Amino acid sequence: MTKLVLPTMRQQHFCRIVNNSSIGGDMYSALGGWYHVSKHALNVWSDVLDTEVQQFGLRSVVVEPGGTQSSWGKIAMGSIKNNVSENTPYQSLIDGTMAMVSNVGSHSSATSEDLAKVFYRAATEEKPKLRYYFSFSDRMTSHIARVHPTFGTF
Repeated sequence: MTKLVLPTMRQQHFCRIVNNSSIGGDMYSALGGWYHVSKHALNVWSDVLDTEVQQFGLRSVVVEPGGTQSSWGKIAMGSIKNNVSENTPYQSLIDGTMAMVSNVGSHSSATSEDLAKVFYRAATEEKPKLRYYFSFSDRMTSHIARVHPTFGTF
């Protein structure tokens, strides 16, 4: 997709690519490697792309929401339950992770409307930042996880 739109964006000398990531790209938890790796890769790819396109007046930025009011946690945990054997030696880990995801989900404060405002700001701010967060808590969680990598483990 980027290869298709970059020629037009370069001609305009002013465009922004806004990538939808997660604070999960800066931290990790058991059973979530697939998610954390994909979000971390997106963050790095966006940062590298930003260094490549700034010379044309373009920017690549990342929105990193934290807990969001959605059914994501329930769907992800349901997928885990449906894909493990009955007598898995990981059952206690699965139970603990499911409890943690349920607890985090019950404290999620960002709505889709809240995040739409963050995405709009990321797309339109005159002097864009590399990262956009919904809340101070999301920003701090991401920062602490980068500085203290084991902080984000559960």
